[in-house]
Amino acid sequence: MASRAAETLARLRVCRDAGLPVLPELAADAIEVIEQFLYAAELRDRRDAMIRRAALLLPDPDAKPYTRAGLLLQEARAMNRTWNILRSKPPENELSTPRACLHAARLYAELPGSQRHFYRVLIRDLT
Repeated sequence: MASRAAETLARLRVCRDAGLPVLPELAADAIEVIEQFLYAAELRDRRDAMIRRAALLLPDPDAKPYTRAGLLLQEARAMNRTWNILRSKPPENELSTPRACLHAARLYAELPGSQRHFYRVLIRDLT
């Protein structure tokens, strides 16, 4: 998607710089790229909300965010070992465990791969 977005942006800049009108095909491409970007951002936002919910369900919800991020990473790694089975199953209806929330989050978008990335997700709305 990034290369297509860069190509579309370059084509739009050529039209702008040369004072040319934007062709309908180029406008359609630009709209499609923007829609894809917004959809991916929405999925990441939903994933992040599920990750924050999972953090609240950890055994020690009063732990520091970086500690909770490490616990989430452990849960995510354990879940990834059985992901081939889980990806075809819906998550639990209640989402009452951290792993169930991470399962739902993973269905939206790829989970963070490091403790630091989980930490950034957890503190994003706090700062």
